[in-house]
Amino acid sequence: MGGEDLRSLPLLTRKAKLERLLQRRAAGIFVNPFETGVIGPDLFRAACDLGLEGLVSKRSDRPYAAAGRRTGSR
Repeated sequence: MGGEDLRSLPLLTRKAKLERLLQRRAAGIFVNPFETGVIGPDLFRAACDLGLEGLVSKRSDRPYAAAGRRTGSR
């Protein structure tokens, strides 16, 4: 973002910066709010009912992790 690498920042911080960046965005571009609490089972059922292919779940306090980073595989 403007030359600043945001990957080491927690997800909540990165998302707040994205929202500020998109304040004057075009219609139809938005940042989804966070869902918090114990909603996993209900959210999963709703995704299945809608025929979605999957869900992405992230810890809000963690930095960005590229694919394969945790296991060392790609």
